[in-house]
Amino acid sequence: MNDKAQQSTPQHDPRWLWPSLLLVAVGFVTFFSYTTSPLYPGIGDSPDSAMFQIIGRYWSQGDIPYQSLWDLKGPYIFLVNALGYAMTGTRTGVFLIQVVFLTLTLFFTYITLRLALRPRGALLWCIASLLPLSYIYEGGNLTEEYLLPFLSLSFYLILRWLVRFERTAEVNHPSIDAAVEGVTFALCLFSRLTNALSLCAAIVVILVVMVKKRQFAFFLKYLMSFFLGFLLITIPFVSFFSFHGALSDMLKATLVFPFQYAVNATQDIFDAGVHHFVLSYFCAIVLLVIAVTRILRMKTITVRSSLYLAASVCPLLWFCHSNGYAHYGMTVFPLYAIIVMELGQRDFKPVLAIFVAATIIGCGSKVLYMCKMLHWNNPDVAQCGLFLSQAPRVDYSSFVAYNVDPNIYLYLDARPAVPFFCLQDFVVSRIPSLRDSLRNTFINGKVKWILVSYAQRPMQQMVVIDILKQDYKVEKEDVNSKLVLFSKK
Repeated sequence: MNDKAQQSTPQHDPRWLWPSLLLVAVGFVTFFSYTTSPLYPGIGDSPDSAMFQIIGRYWSQGDIPYQSLWDLKGPYIFLVNALGYAMTGTRTGVFLIQVVFLTLTLFFTYITLRLALRPRGALLWCIASLLPLSYIYEGGNLTEEYLLPFLSLSFYLILRWLVRFERTAEVNHPSIDAAVEGVTFALCLFSRLTNALSLCAAIVVILVVMVKKRQFAFFLKYLMSFFLGFLLITIPFVSFFSFHGALSDMLKATLVFPFQYAVNATQDIFDAGVHHFVLSYFCAIVLLVIAVTRILRMKTITVRSSLYLAASVCPLLWFCHSNGYAHYGMTVFPLYAIIVMELGQRDFKPVLAIFVAATIIGCGSKVLYMCKMLHWNNPDVAQCGLFLSQAPRVDYSSFVAYNVDPNIYLYLDARPAVPFFCLQDFVVSRIPSLRDSLRNTFINGKVKWILVSYAQRPMQQMVVIDILKQDYKVEKEDVNSKLVLFSKK
């Protein structure tokens, strides 16, 4: 990176910066967020986005997450969806929030690039960041998307600290910067803690430098400021769920169950191919290569190299143990700006060409996929809808779908009648401790209608099969689609 480059200043930035970023953000979200965009009227194939919309929608109408409707995520993603539905009553509100968040993400990417590039170059490379983002966006409205502005800003502040340290050896990290990083960590915690791995690793490097330089006053000041930022997010969430008697349920879903889910993961990271792994976690992989190259070339480990290593290796270790979902790669997307600045140097020009080519390939494949989605409707949900339309009149005010894609609720415009409302046996297979809670939901509940799919799991292996046999009767069954509709006896 060119240490002599000027930092971004208002007088150097183009007047059309914000309109440009907003226009690009609108176009990107419209085309790639098929779960919320008005461009895609059909039902998508993202169960996560559907669950977030369902819980958020009914939170905006007075339900309490984890009590009325449950999912294995922190409350932040539900809050975003609740705000979206509160604004417009439809998923359009979520779409508008996505546009705002992406615009902010692009701006923070831009000011990071301005640490080394001129305004025009920074803007072009900022817009080009949407190429790698397109591959890992996965339909939009996922937890990582709403962390991107905060992660991007935090890495800008960290990189600014690094540049200052290399120039002056000053280790102080401004209190406001530390507070921002505390806010970011808290938001990661209240979505999925592993989203903060890259950020936490970079922060540890800063703290180690402070300790090594024996700047303990700065060390303690950083921790206090970080903690204050953390409390700024934590106190409202804890207070709200404590007031409504759901604090324990929220904390378990946020902190405990995700680790059980990860430990019991069975999907191999390379099931979708090595190319999928590389394109999904491309930013972390490239930054790791850059860090190793710097170390070999300089024959020493500098603070910059240490920060690059930490920010790339820690999330990569997690990715290798995870389910291999592409959207996990959004947590290391803020590393993109660092990569561009490093690859812009003469020694890295060939690597830069490879980086650009790979991102274009990834974006191209995703564009082709999105073209298919323009005329696509979730076949499983459509099949369930057809099945129900041919059944006796169903009371959807007392209805639940068992082992069925949660998009069915959006299709039917129905509120689930129980907290555990989708993919029930899959969840229990990953988190066995939830088995009794799931069974009690159906034993103590008064659900009149249950749609069951046994396409993925035989009926006799279902967790609630004995309850269905005892308390319900079969109203309709289709052996070809492997769907059964039960009604209360």
